[in-house]
Amino acid sequence: MNGDRRLPVLVFLFFLTFFGYFYNGGGGNPTTRLNLTRAIVDRGTLYVDRIGFPSDDQIHINGHVYTSKAPGTSLLGVPAWAVFHTTARLLGLDSPFFRNFVVHLTTIVTVGVPSALAMTAMFLILVSLGVGPPRAFFSTAAVGIGTTFFPYATMYFGHSLAGSLAFLSFFFLYRAAESRKKGEEPGRRVLWAALLVGAAVITEYPVGIIALLLTGYLFWTRPSRREVWYWFAGGGVAVVVLAAYNTFAFGSPWALSYLNYAHAARNTFPQHSKGFAGVTWPRWDILKKILWSDERGIVWFSPVLILAVPGLVALCVRKRKAVAEAVVIGMMAVAYLAFNAGYGDSIRYWGGANSAGPRHLIPTFPFLGLALGAFFAILPLAGVGTRVARAAGTLRRYLGDRGESSVARRVLAGSAATSWVLATTLLSWVAVWVAVHSMATCLAVTAVMPQVPMLYRKPLEQFIFPYFLQGRLSVHRGGIIGRALVTGDSIAYNLGKVAGIPGSWSMIPLYLAAIVIVYLLLRWWRDSGLFSRHQLRVVTAGVVLGAVALTTGSLVYQRAHAKPLEGPGVFAAYYHGTRCSGRPVWVTRENDFRFRFQNEDIRPHPSKFCAKWRSFLDVPETGEYAFRIAGAESHLTIDQVDVVVLPKRQRQAGGEVFLQAGLHEIEIEAVMTILNSRFTAAWRPPGARRFSDIPASRLSTPGY
Repeated sequence: MNGDRRLPVLVFLFFLTFFGYFYNGGGGNPTTRLNLTRAIVDRGTLYVDRIGFPSDDQIHINGHVYTSKAPGTSLLGVPAWAVFHTTARLLGLDSPFFRNFVVHLTTIVTVGVPSALAMTAMFLILVSLGVGPPRAFFSTAAVGIGTTFFPYATMYFGHSLAGSLAFLSFFFLYRAAESRKKGEEPGRRVLWAALLVGAAVITEYPVGIIALLLTGYLFWTRPSRREVWYWFAGGGVAVVVLAAYNTFAFGSPWALSYLNYAHAARNTFPQHSKGFAGVTWPRWDILKKILWSDERGIVWFSPVLILAVPGLVALCVRKRKAVAEAVVIGMMAVAYLAFNAGYGDSIRYWGGANSAGPRHLIPTFPFLGLALGAFFAILPLAGVGTRVARAAGTLRRYLGDRGESSVARRVLAGSAATSWVLATTLLSWVAVWVAVHSMATCLAVTAVMPQVPMLYRKPLEQFIFPYFLQGRLSVHRGGIIGRALVTGDSIAYNLGKVAGIPGSWSMIPLYLAAIVIVYLLLRWWRDSGLFSRHQLRVVTAGVVLGAVALTTGSLVYQRAHAKPLEGPGVFAAYYHGTRCSGRPVWVTRENDFRFRFQNEDIRPHPSKFCAKWRSFLDVPETGEYAFRIAGAESHLTIDQVDVVVLPKRQRQAGGEVFLQAGLHEIEIEAVMTILNSRFTAAWRPPGARRFSDIPASRLSTPGY
């Protein structure tokens, strides 16, 4: 294999390694898409009655249950599911791991491979635009790993898949335009582009915006009459497929799944009955939340995309042959922001419900990657001394023309040039830091759980970063094909965790694979004269140190925040479900018996969980003590005798018990849900008039 072919292959393998390493379980959206895939393969129907898991993203029409999502992901996943599911069945592989592993393989083939191909196409376009391969690769990684494109490329969703198919369509249109400029025959590239963008539209309907803009881009590049026919013929294939699906499923070629909410037997998303499938006029307050709110803001989840704004200018000014591409990408970003700002009236709609960042914008991210590449191409990252000398020389000549003396000219030129070069270099490295920070953020999101619960006001601060640093990775317990856990505490997994590698160490195989691929890329660039031997060593060392920092940083954090289970306070164990039995999800030591959802030690909760708190209570004097518990179905025992029982539908309950001075074992069990996860316990010692919190100083956990 020659070098020209080896380079895109290595880029493809790099991204496929990241996209395939994680399996992030179920949830309503991927579950309903997989239900349709299974229904087609296993039963030959388009309705999903009694197959798979229940999902909110399904509609009841004419006595049957259908997915409310666009059918593209489900249809594209049919071949992979048929092969892997049939193979597992023939081999008798029916454990929880193998059932989920079949879903994982189907997701890799259906979503991961097209996503990795799209990143490779982005890299190739950037190189053709004159961006150096090292910077082109860094820019591509900033999008493929540094935006929420990454977590959704690991799940059976439609956003990253649709964006990848649309970008691959753009890649073929771009190649066709380049061929026409050279006087060469584009062949059937436009036909392939049309087929790909058509598949993208039936995967995510809003990608119709991108399809319209790509149509304008095609005509801007002056296609031949035959290419125009190719474009509309290829698009017609998607129209026929979608019309056939709608007809067989809903009885009309125009009955888009989202439009069926208006007359569905059960409407779980009433907002879809407003406007056009839930889309109305854009709202400024929602746009602000999409851009910079703590809950879903792009500024926090994918900060590198901020650099796409100056990147669009760079794409026009520095790469004049890419003006058409810059205009199309800019219009695409504005149109998608307007669509998202007009989609629904709550985070459940515009924010994608349980999600990381505003996921509806993801199809535009590969396109914005071209703007990022143009921006990083102009950054002055090295050669400070040389650039100071050049700038000083230019300024000396300029000042000489103004009649300045030789000494003054040298001093002014040297000072101004040094200040300017140092300032631009500093800003350049700040931009690189933003990109690296963005990659670390999205890696943490993907490694922990991309489907962030809506109840978090600051999900990165309250959930993602603490969990990643604690080494609590792949924690989603939502089933997509079965309820049985795959690992000890989750259905989701990464390949290291499912192999038995604990905590933060489970990321080591991914880091090692990435280091090897990056090193091979660097070696190729060195052999091609793009890197010196010194630069090869420096960049390789930087990549290795980054992987070490991600691992050791987590271990240092865990050591600094570790609390022994014995000591002051309360021993706490949290269990999945409504019974405090079996293996706990999390074990820790709390300060007292107060509990709120924001407690940093046990997030995220299953829909229902059971908490058991145990401690020794140091009673100061003999007498009658009153206890009160509130907030959840629970009961309190002292020395294994029931003192207070709080029934399910009651807000609080109390009881009294006579206690001798000294130590007494106190235990509380409480059953809570994610929507009602507050609990308090109080006491009233002899002689006191009011209830107060049980003092933490009188609680200890020896022997647990």
